[in-house]
Amino acid sequence: MSFFRRIHRLFRLLSIPRSEWGLDAGTSMRLRLFAFLTAFVILMVSVVVIILLLSGPFAGGMRDVEDFMEREVTRVSRSLASRLGDTSLQLVRLSESLSRSLEARMQGKGLQLRNLQNHPEVLEALIEEELDRLLLALERTRSSGVFMVLDATINPYLEGAWFSRAGMSIRIIEPELSGPEMPRRLVRGFPRIAYNSGMTLQSAWDMEFNVRERAYFHLPIAKYNETRLPLSRIYHWGFESVISADRETMLLCSVPLVDYAGRAFGVCGFEFSGHNFNTHFTPDTSRFRNAFFMLSAIGDRGPETRRALFSGYYATQNPIQDTGPLTVSYGTGLNTYTTPQGRQFMGLHREIKLLPDNSVFADSRYALSFLIPKADLDDIIRTTNLRLVFISVGLLILGISVSVFISRKYLNPILSVFDNIYSDHVDDAAKTNIHEIDRLVELIREMRAKEHSNSDSGSKLSQIDALTQEEYEAFKLSPREKEVARLMLQGLTMRQTAAHLGIAESTVNGYCGSLYKKLGINSRTELFVRLKISVDNETDGLPLK
Repeated sequence: MSFFRRIHRLFRLLSIPRSEWGLDAGTSMRLRLFAFLTAFVILMVSVVVIILLLSGPFAGGMRDVEDFMEREVTRVSRSLASRLGDTSLQLVRLSESLSRSLEARMQGKGLQLRNLQNHPEVLEALIEEELDRLLLALERTRSSGVFMVLDATINPYLEGAWFSRAGMSIRIIEPELSGPEMPRRLVRGFPRIAYNSGMTLQSAWDMEFNVRERAYFHLPIAKYNETRLPLSRIYHWGFESVISADRETMLLCSVPLVDYAGRAFGVCGFEFSGHNFNTHFTPDTSRFRNAFFMLSAIGDRGPETRRALFSGYYATQNPIQDTGPLTVSYGTGLNTYTTPQGRQFMGLHREIKLLPDNSVFADSRYALSFLIPKADLDDIIRTTNLRLVFISVGLLILGISVSVFISRKYLNPILSVFDNIYSDHVDDAAKTNIHEIDRLVELIREMRAKEHSNSDSGSKLSQIDALTQEEYEAFKLSPREKEVARLMLQGLTMRQTAAHLGIAESTVNGYCGSLYKKLGINSRTELFVRLKISVDNETDGLPLK
C-alpha cells in the first residue's frame, strides 16, 4: 500500500505549479534525478516493447505460433512422404514377386494365369500359398493391412458374381507391433487360411471382395491395360477400404499383378488406418492441446475432409470428417480453414508427393494439414499478450521503484551535506563519496574557515585607529615607501607594483617590510585601516602624497 501512496504523492507533486514548490530558481536535485531515471526506465521499456512488436511476440504471439506450426508440418510431412514413398517401392516389389510366384505355381499345375477364371478349384490353394509373402511385406512396411485380389471368382454363376473377386486381406490390430506376435485378422479370404495360420476372422469377414465401384481395383488395371507402363508409374493411392461397408477410413495403395505376357490379372496393395496414422504421426500438443494433423486429398477449394485421416486428441473428440471441403483463406503467415458448417481453424498445409511426376495418376494431389481451432488460437494469443503486458508493466513499476530507491539512497548524503552548508555548519566528517562534490565541499569548508579568520582579523582591525594627517606625517615615510603604499592601496599586487615602478619584486617586498615596521602593522588589510585618513580635499581619494 505504501508504494501506491508514494505514486499517488508523486502525481500530486507533478500537478502542483512550480511556484508552489518553491522551485522558481530551478528543480531540486532529487526530483531531477528521479525524473531522469524514470524517463530512462520508460525509454528502456519502450525499446523492449518495440523489439517485441517487430520480432513477433506482441503481434499476438503469432510469429512464434507460425514458426512452431511450420516446423511441425515440415517435420511430419517429410517423415510421412518418406514412409509412404518407401511403401510404394515395397509394393512394386511385392507385385513383381507375387506375379512370378503365382504364374510359376499355375504353370506347375499345367495352367495359365489368363485361364484362372476357368479353374476356380485352384484358387484356395493358390492364395493360401502366398500368405507368408504377404505377412512379410506387411511387417516390413508397418502398414495396417495387406491384400491381394485376383481377377477371378470361386462361383461365377452366383448372383452378384460380376463384382465378386477372390483373394486375401489381412489386417493387424496394433500397427506398432511386428513379427509373429502381432495380432492378425483375416478380413477377406478362405476361412481355412485363418484356421491354419492361427488368425481370427474380422467381424466384417467375407469370402470374397466386392469390387463394385472400387477404384483401388479397377483404376490400376484399366490404366495398365491402356498404357502398358512400368508398375512404378501405375500404382494408385486413394482413401477407401477393401470392405465396402467399412466406416473406418483407410489410405490404400494398390498396383496391378502382371504376368509374363503383360496381362493384368489382379491387384495387390497396402492399407493405412486412421489408428496407424494417429500412432506414428501424432502432433506435438505440449503447447496446443487441440492441434491435429489431417491427411487428405486436395480438391478445387482446398483440403478435403471426406475419407481423410486424422491424428490428435481434438480430431478424435470433435470429428470434422466428411464435413465437406475446407475453404482456405491464405494469409501472410497462417491460413484460415473454414468448413461448410462455419467451423474455423488456423494452420498450414503441405502437399505430400505420393506419386511421381510421370505417373498416370499424377493429377491426384494429397496434403498434410496442421490445424488448430481458431478460438483456441485466439485464446492463446490473448493470454500471450496479457502476459507480455504484465511483464512490461512489472518492469516499469520495478524501474520506478529502483528510481525512487536510488534517488533516496544516493542523494541523501549529498542533500545532507548541502543542508549543512546552508546552515553554515560544515562537518569535517561529512562526505558524499563523490569526488567532485567532496572537493567542492572541501573548498567551501576552507572558504568558511578563511571567513572566520578574516572575521577575527576584523575584530582586531577594529582596535586599530586610523591615523590623522599629523600622525601620518610624523612617521616620516620615504617618497618610495609612500609610492609603494599608494599603489598597494589601489589594489596592485607586489609584482604589478614592481612592474609599475620599474624595480624588482624583491625590492618592493623590502619597501613593504619597512613600511609595515614603521606603521606597526602586519598585513595589507591593516594597511588599509591604518592609512584611512580623513582628507576631504584629496582629489584621488588617497592620503598619500
